[in-house]
Amino acid sequence: MTEESRNTLETALAAIHSLYFDQDAERKTQANVWLTSFIEEEGEWEVAWELLDDHRPMEARFYGITVMAYKISKQWGGLTTEVRQSLCSSLLEKTVGSYSSNAALFNKFSSVLSILLIKGVPEVMEQFEECIFDKFKMINSDDEDVSADIATLKFFTVLGEELKDRFISARRKKDVDVEFGRAKENLITWCLSLLANTQSEEMVAAVLQCAAAWTFCYQNFETSLQLCASAFPYLEYSELCPAACKLVSETFCLDSSFSPDSSQDMIQLATQILQTKDIFDAAVNDWNDALMAPLVHLVVEFGQQHMRFLTMNPSLLDGFLRYMFTITSIPGNVPIEDSLTVITYDFWYQFVDYITDLDSETCNRMKDLYNGMLMELIEVIANKSRYLQAFDDDELSEFINYRNTMGDLVSYICMFLKDDALSFLANLLETAIKSGNEEDAESFVFYFGQAAESLERHQQTPNAFINMICGFSNQAFFHLNQTAVVALGNCADWLQNNPARLEEVILFLSLRIQDVSLTEVVAGSFKAITKSCDSVLASFVDDLLRISLPVLSSDASFKVRRYFTEGLCWVLSKCETAIITQALPNIYSPIFVEFSRCVRNPSEDAATVISENLSIFARAIYCLSPDIPASAIHPVFTLVQELIGHFGFILDNFGWSEDVLNKMCICLTHSFQTLDNQIEPLLSTIIAFAVNGFESTQQAAFINILSDVMTFSHNNSELAEQLCSVFYNLFCKISSLVTTAQEDEDATVDPMVLSRFFHLVYRVGRSSHEVLLHQESETLQQLLSFIIQGTTFQEMEVVKEATGTLGMLIEKWKHPEEVDAIIVGMLEEMVSMYVTAIAEGAAPRLVAFYSDVLHKIFKRDDTAFMTTLVQVLNELESCDDEIKNTLVQGINGRIHILKSAFQRCFSEFRTSCFGSKEVIVVD
Repeated sequence: MTEESRNTLETALAAIHSLYFDQDAERKTQANVWLTSFIEEEGEWEVAWELLDDHRPMEARFYGITVMAYKISKQWGGLTTEVRQSLCSSLLEKTVGSYSSNAALFNKFSSVLSILLIKGVPEVMEQFEECIFDKFKMINSDDEDVSADIATLKFFTVLGEELKDRFISARRKKDVDVEFGRAKENLITWCLSLLANTQSEEMVAAVLQCAAAWTFCYQNFETSLQLCASAFPYLEYSELCPAACKLVSETFCLDSSFSPDSSQDMIQLATQILQTKDIFDAAVNDWNDALMAPLVHLVVEFGQQHMRFLTMNPSLLDGFLRYMFTITSIPGNVPIEDSLTVITYDFWYQFVDYITDLDSETCNRMKDLYNGMLMELIEVIANKSRYLQAFDDDELSEFINYRNTMGDLVSYICMFLKDDALSFLANLLETAIKSGNEEDAESFVFYFGQAAESLERHQQTPNAFINMICGFSNQAFFHLNQTAVVALGNCADWLQNNPARLEEVILFLSLRIQDVSLTEVVAGSFKAITKSCDSVLASFVDDLLRISLPVLSSDASFKVRRYFTEGLCWVLSKCETAIITQALPNIYSPIFVEFSRCVRNPSEDAATVISENLSIFARAIYCLSPDIPASAIHPVFTLVQELIGHFGFILDNFGWSEDVLNKMCICLTHSFQTLDNQIEPLLSTIIAFAVNGFESTQQAAFINILSDVMTFSHNNSELAEQLCSVFYNLFCKISSLVTTAQEDEDATVDPMVLSRFFHLVYRVGRSSHEVLLHQESETLQQLLSFIIQGTTFQEMEVVKEATGTLGMLIEKWKHPEEVDAIIVGMLEEMVSMYVTAIAEGAAPRLVAFYSDVLHKIFKRDDTAFMTTLVQVLNELESCDDEIKNTLVQGINGRIHILKSAFQRCFSEFRTSCFGSKEVIVVD
């Protein structure tokens, strides 16, 4: 070893020690940086070998094999055949030697040697499996043969897994298939011999694991089947069952077309799997999870993998369904662990799907055949997921997730069996009610509720459920009432087409709302039903108001009050205007009282109350969209007018709360959508509010309001002058904020303010709004320069809005002449700026944004664009002439070039000029 290599080795050892044992974080970081950079260095094979020496610390040997793995992957092409052969031979020696020192280190050595063999056989080692067999026989131990054989099996297990998971190029695949196909034949023959001559559980486990890792070689299908058959006797042993199941699973996933008797082979394999049911039943009886888990995975995987095969063999299908039903039926109420039965749900989904996709006659035949089993499955699921009152919070959360998973499956089966399944559930519920078993009844109601979301309109079975649910006592098991309320809410779409049941349902909800603990679930069902049945419920509006108004004026939660408000407003929208006008003050008056209380005592809590109530207002305004005569005043107008009257006080006391400000602006946005032209009398007030709000808070939400106003008042000549002035002042204010931020490092501008301002310009500019067209030419030029400046900001959202706005102006603003002249006068500057930025390595998203703008310039005047592009390219020094010519040729003469093709040209140009970061891919 040279002096330089020796020094490098000492440095490496010191860095490894520092990385693992030094308490100083900075030194650990420095060590990590040095070790990472050393891995990528060319050469240094000698140092890597020294690190692998047996007397080195374990940490050094781990690092050394990591270095070796990288060098084999990256520097393989530069090695001669002799060096490769020597490397392979030496690494095999090291791998064998590491077996007795550390299991993780042995696995790492085995993995690296496997990579080398995959890359190099047969060049690096002819008949490599024989060489490995011979070399591992050198291992010394008390029981020499057993230790050597197990070590050999573990190595081949790693090799098989590496081969299965690693990408192999087409050039190498031929050699690899030949070499490893032969190796597998020899390996499996040896494995069969070992199984026939050993009593060691450790040996059997190692054989099974090794065989499973090599099963993927399809050409050896018959050999794999032979070994697979020998695995079944080991399924009854807890320690061996996982490895045996893995081998069987790998075998039935093979392409059976390689076998001339594939059908008979699969029948034999399926029969053997079915015969494991006795083992499984015994394991369940003893609750032996070590046997249960692998057997469940085995059966479910076979069922899913070979569903078509099973349906073509009815006796086998019947056996698998019974087996699967047994698994799903395992008792398992949370908090008892029940993860095994959940695994079967995907099988049941797939089974139902498969039957549904068959032709009509076969589907009906299969449905009649397995109807009883599927309904029995529903009962099993319902019985094992009853609500226990002994749940703590964590168990309750787990139970809800558990139940919802099963609810999805029951709903799916009910969709398939339709009224048969619902009638069966109804009979179960009736029996539970008669026997007084409220926990069972609650479970059956829950699964009806799950199925109710997908009910078809013509189905009449839900009537039986509604009759029984509405007959429940108020004093019934709390969770029964809670689940019943939710189930009725899930019937909302069905009730829309069966309105005769609505009166009973509304009465049931009105009685349950008297229980404070049920208020939230009642609110959820109330919202669902009123949204679906708004037209029908208009005749029940008095009853709905009687139920809802006490809640709205109470201290109920925000969520409850919002749900009731939304539900009422949906129904009121279908009522006559006079009814809405009379009812609406009862909805919003309590909120105005709350506003006044909060304004008198502003605080964080008060801000939360204000924000929640503004959300309720926003939903009320959004949901109230009745059909009214053109001459009539919209009922919401008075509400919005009064609401705006409170905004000034709220702004003065809660202007520091971004959430409150946003909610006020959302109310106004919904007001524009609901009131449409009737909002005009309020526009001046809204403008003044927005201008004052932005001046005092500089919040982006107020720019959104001004954007709505300017877009809405496109043809309002009376407001034109005021809006022109507002826009000019807003532009001056924002550009001043940006200038200040550039000059003072402590000053900042909210990126959302810039983003929303550019969006405002986009919205009003798209319609050639007078707000922009009536500005002075100098102002327009400053505005365009500011937008161009915005395309260079750091925040990607700002750049996105700025480039979108700029592209729109380039495309649309061609009249009048003064505006056109401003745009044309800045096109050359834009082309130069964006082409240069792309050539200098702008981020990919920026390339997309900038090329969009360049495309708009090209579409506006392709001749001027190409002339400017050539001039800009001639001044660029970061790329050669060939790259420049490629870009010009890609665009020149293609007047109808698509935006995507335009982007691609500039993306390739950027890569050619700037290059891309090298991505290291380990072969």
